Amino acid sequence: MSSSLGKEKVTAVFLSPKFLLAIMVGFILVLVVLFITSFPYPPGWDFRNNLWGPSHLLITGQSPYDLTVLYELGSAVWMPVAIGIFWPIGYLPLQQASNLWWILSLISLIIIVWLSSGLGRPPRLLFTITLVMAFIFPPTISHFSLGQVTIFMCLIFMVISIYDRKFHPFILALLIALTLSKPQLTIFILPGYFFLI
Repeated sequence: MSSSLGKEKVTAVFLSPKFLLAIMVGFILVLVVLFITSFPYPPGWDFRNNLWGPSHLLITGQSPYDLTVLYELGSAVWMPVAIGIFWPIGYLPLQQASNLWWILSLISLIIIVWLSSGLGRPPRLLFTITLVMAFIFPPTISHFSLGQVTIFMCLIFMVISIYDRKFHPFILALLIALTLSKPQLTIFILPGYFFLI
């Protein structure tokens, strides 16, 4: 009798939603680590020249604006604030940093679609369709292939506009300063944001 109760408890644990969720999260994390460490996705030009290269040079004590040390063509064009905030990726080899950037861009895109729903929990079908459509949108494909920072900046703009009253003014100022590294987006967003304040 006690052995059958023990088997039922073990079965209940293994079939519980929390256990299945933990297994699924663990599996996804293993896939992410495998992708970052071994997938040969070619690093995008923007990522290599404007983010990883300057960050790598900065952490090795060299000028982040003289990429001729690493490459023959191209110079860093981003403002210093972007290099300053993303400098930790310079510690990784280029391929791993590029793969990590790809994963972070994907996560940011998912969060943007989630926040855009305006709901606490969007309907799964609508969320999935919107996410697929956002992912196959040509500018999004270009973003991922070049390794750009646009999706991160859009996410920061959304976070600022949704949660601005909850941030300490210093944190809000830092986020706004970070978005200034992508001025072509800032010119569309900040005037409307300050008009609403």
